[in-house]
Amino acid sequence: MGDTWENLSRVQLGLAGEYYARMLFQRHKFQIYIPCTDDHGVDFIAIAPEAKSFYAVQVKSVRDSYTFIAKDKLTLDDNHLVCYVRFPSSGEPELFIIPTKEWESPNALLTSRSYESKKSTPEYGINSSQKARALLEGYASERFFDALNG
Repeated sequence: MGDTWENLSRVQLGLAGEYYARMLFQRHKFQIYIPCTDDHGVDFIAIAPEAKSFYAVQVKSVRDSYTFIAKDKLTLDDNHLVCYVRFPSSGEPELFIIPTKEWESPNALLTSRSYESKKSTPEYGINSSQKARALLEGYASERFFDALNG
């Protein structure tokens, strides 16, 4: 068995990603608040040290290279973030913090699909294939926290 994330169900993986993301924000001295329900695409609220700013955070935990969020569950503004947590087959998870405003300019990594005249719900996607991997590295969690600390 060893160190592996592959034995977790999707629900367990999602919870592990949420715990991991909250732990990382707490390590950077953010206060964390968890909503009673998650029906609006917010897994937790993170209040920055000295209460200068706050973020509504949606966590996406994945094993593979694509995930999405329904457009009606994601607000594109300065106070909303997506924490993209990649769980490799072994080792520690990788966490990337993406400000939601980044979807205003879709690219190979951050997609926007409308699916007009189709049954699928419009979505914002994260495509972390090998081709888009360099773009994803720009959102490494350390960069986000370093930028906040100036």
